Amino acid sequence: MFSVTTQMRHLRERAGLSMDELARAMGYKRASSIQRYENSDEFNKEYFSIDLTEKLARVLLGKGHPPIEADEVWALSLPDVRLRLLSKWQKEDRHSLSSKNGVQYSGFAESTESDFIPVSNARIAGNVSFNRDRRLPVYGKAVAGVNGEFEFNGDVLFDVLCPPQLCDVNEAYAVQVSGESMWPRYRDGEIVYCDPTRRVKKGDFVVAQIMVDEHASAPQAFIKMFLRHNAQELVLEQFNPGEKLCFDHERVISVHYIALSGDAM
Repeated sequence: MFSVTTQMRHLRERAGLSMDELARAMGYKRASSIQRYENSDEFNKEYFSIDLTEKLARVLLGKGHPPIEADEVWALSLPDVRLRLLSKWQKEDRHSLSSKNGVQYSGFAESTESDFIPVSNARIAGNVSFNRDRRLPVYGKAVAGVNGEFEFNGDVLFDVLCPPQLCDVNEAYAVQVSGESMWPRYRDGEIVYCDPTRRVKKGDFVVAQIMVDEHASAPQAFIKMFLRHNAQELVLEQFNPGEKLCFDHERVISVHYIALSGDAM
């Protein structure tokens, strides 16, 4: 069976980080803030929270030998990703999974999605008040490209209520997800809310505008996970199918942080 505590420990060790180094990189003061997540006696749930996994992804992705991939981290909290990762491992070795990255796994029959039932990481909160006087434009296309991209030409599909987190962000806007290239993080038709003023870090989810064709009248928009952006290139990652997308720096128009997502309000 898959153990989140064992997987986290081996990912950390593969990245060459001490527990204290990982904790500080995640924004905590000391190792004691995360040590229970590597101890099955202290943490016995099947899944980590999305928030915790996002923090881990920002630190771990691309580190180690071989470089840590998104599925290896997101399997800690997303059942669909875990199923895909276990299936991949099983294909690599049909006879045994006993030595994969030093993690001990018992043999198992062909898995099905019903074998992996997520533990709820949600909580009931009080009423959330929205600014009824402000609405955000929603951009997108009914049919997207092979990687979920669409022409960002300023056409507004509809508008939605502005969530409270973005009420003071004048440049905020929303985009409708088209396709399943980021499943299970984002589903087809979901709305992502963007904060163009916020700094983007590795592991964040973003809307990137890219002038893919220099002769095009408008850039293409990609909803992906951010890996890096330097003077040479922008590198993004998608989940379904899992692959990295690289773009020349001079073709990048903007990379905007996704603050939250959900259904239209």
